[in-house]
Amino acid sequence: MKRLVAWLGVLVFALLLVGCGSDKKSSSSAKTTTVVQKIPDTSLTALAAYVKSKPNTKLCVDSEGGFRADVLPLVKTTYGLEFTNIQQLGYELIPPAVKSGQCDVGIVYSTAGLIAKNDLKVLDDDKKAFGAYTPAPTIKTANLSKYPTLQDDLKQLTDALDTATITELNARVDVDKETAEKVAGDFLKEKGIVKSSPSGSGKGKITVGSKLDTEAQLLGLMLSQTLTNKGYDVTNKIPTGNTDITRTALVNGDIDIYWEFTSSGLNIVKEKPIGDPQAAYAKVKQLDAANGITWLQAATMNDNYALAVKKTS
Repeated sequence: MKRLVAWLGVLVFALLLVGCGSDKKSSSSAKTTTVVQKIPDTSLTALAAYVKSKPNTKLCVDSEGGFRADVLPLVKTTYGLEFTNIQQLGYELIPPAVKSGQCDVGIVYSTAGLIAKNDLKVLDDDKKAFGAYTPAPTIKTANLSKYPTLQDDLKQLTDALDTATITELNARVDVDKETAEKVAGDFLKEKGIVKSSPSGSGKGKITVGSKLDTEAQLLGLMLSQTLTNKGYDVTNKIPTGNTDITRTALVNGDIDIYWEFTSSGLNIVKEKPIGDPQAAYAKVKQLDAANGITWLQAATMNDNYALAVKKTS
């Protein structure tokens, strides 16, 4: 009897060992087959497929790009890409939030210096949903007669502003933490746009506005400093507000001039964005003339909206 009890004890112990070994093997096997799916850093088409499988993917937006008819609605129409998990942040906070994982995807401006600083990848707009965003000074047509040399006075400035240049200037403010006033002034002096002594006088009072982001404020400050040097009596209202607020300020006479972007202007006049910069400028200049707004000479830079994610490698 003692021998039988002993034998049964050994058998139970052996079965317990086999069971433990089986559980351990199963657990180990589960770990080796777990795959973490990363957000693709290639194109908006690839992102759309990912978001369909991961509908809680978090998008961060600013107060401008997150609520315009020519940004997210175009992405939805073109790619079938729709976000349900959205958080609003200041535009300068979005790139570091994507880097830290607070956001999975962020709306950015393609010329922002913070993209490279935070090691992000701008996704390829492979179906060309976004239009061209090339800036030009805009003014009420009725006020042009007050400033007969205005376009000539601004030509050297607009000629100097290409995409590479504005990207570098944005980085000096957002990455290197120089003041926008200093960056604008240094650039104007370096290019000989602003002289050491005023190059004109008595050209009238003019109020300059701008939108909110770094680039828009830099453009506004360059406009203001150039006009001051050319002999205008300049009042600054920089920044003025988002697109709607700044445009309203222009129409109401609270400001006299500010830089608007071509596809933003097309959105104002209820037209779809246009990808070709020259075609976009020609179209908005023609259509906005009917609203009593004149678009002066455009710069050559192009600052598109874009979606950015962390690089996968």
